[in-house]
Amino acid sequence: MFNKTLTLYREKAGIKKVDLARKVDVSLTYISSLESGKQKPPTRETCEKIAEALCLNDHETKELMGLAVMERMKSSDLDTIRNRFIKGKTALPHAPVSERPKKVPVLPWHNANKKITEDDIAIGLELVNAETPVKHNMFALRIEDASMAPEFQPHDIVIIDECPSPQDGDLILVADQKNSQPILRQYKDYGRMHILHPFDTHLKDIILDNEKRYSVVGKVVERIARTKKY
Repeated sequence: MFNKTLTLYREKAGIKKVDLARKVDVSLTYISSLESGKQKPPTRETCEKIAEALCLNDHETKELMGLAVMERMKSSDLDTIRNRFIKGKTALPHAPVSERPKKVPVLPWHNANKKITEDDIAIGLELVNAETPVKHNMFALRIEDASMAPEFQPHDIVIIDECPSPQDGDLILVADQKNSQPILRQYKDYGRMHILHPFDTHLKDIILDNEKRYSVVGKVVERIARTKKY
């Protein structure tokens, strides 16, 4: 957790809270609240100041910022996910095509079905280049499971775009109301029945039920690791 890691690095550096607060130009109460977990992790600028004040190396700085990113991402329910990805409402405003970025942020796998904001991106998420025309609501994931092997291997990076109505054969990312882990599967449309199909033959198909347990987050439009588009 961010607060425990911050405390660990501060104590390792032999710096008191009051001295850290002075170096970062914040209040002692703020630092105390960060370490107690009562205050959400700071923005990128403040994280950089803290890392500099504690003389953290590159690995330690990346770890601290990574924790800040994950903990600033607030959980959102399935209705929020549907509003953002299915109804086209995004956390970031649209920009003219000429001004759109050519990179997308890589979200931690277990945070794939949490809302991401512009502030979270600014903290220091890893960015990857995309060949696909980039939209502001796109994001990338580094796959951590083997459910779609051998086509998709762990550590492959995929880019996800919104998908209001998946088509038969689409590779889609799904949020599970009963599980915090995302689900990456191939969408199969059999008329009255809709299936989430894994490529791993040892796993079973998932039936999209009528209880709204599953919600489509988006579909795979590009795989970075092997530069293969879908």
